[in-house]
Amino acid sequence: AVVSTQSTGESIVDIQGVVVKADVPVESCSQRNLELQGMTFHVVSESEPQLPLQIDDASRPIGADGAGPIVNQDTRLNNRILDLRTPTSQAIFRVGHGVVELFREYLSANGFTEIHTPKIIS
Repeated sequence: AVVSTQSTGESIVDIQGVVVKADVPVESCSQRNLELQGMTFHVVSESEPQLPLQIDDASRPIGADGAGPIVNQDTRLNNRILDLRTPTSQAIFRVGHGVVELFREYLSANGFTEIHTPKIIS
């Protein structure tokens, strides 16, 4: 598999190509049996070469020896849009979604009506 080196990590790219069955499983992807044979590659939005935090660094768990993520809390909060992409943040949103969904199902099954009132912000 050929990987383009035309863009930095976290850049937004547009690739047009054909999805084909991979001859050899692609170990670095979630879809291991398919690959995209790209015909065109366009960088939509180039990211900075050095981001304030890397997703991999922010995703490291705290180990038994106390060593943990090398990204401090201030950096995470100042760059929340990147921090929200970590597996931990995604898991928190999935759990929250599941809880809300269960409450909604229960209340709906018991005759409650969900309403959305207008919010006045001054």
